[in-house]
Amino acid sequence: MYWDLEHRLADAVNAHALPEVFSRYSPDAVYVSPSGIAQGHDEIGWVYQQLFRAFPDFHMAAWFEVGDCDNPLG
Repeated sequence: MYWDLEHRLADAVNAHALPEVFSRYSPDAVYVSPSGIAQGHDEIGWVYQQLFRAFPDFHMAAWFEVGDCDNPLG
């Protein structure tokens, strides 16, 4: 299940589809990155908008996934 969510988020980001990106985050989600913390859809949306504006051809690709692990967080 975890990997399915990760793949759907990557697909939404690669399509630059903010509504789809938001559907992968709860309304009170916290996005932590080296550039700072964004809380909630408005701030998280701003982060992605800046990313898409700065890099219009931005595309994520997984280089490695743990194949025998259902949940890498637990």
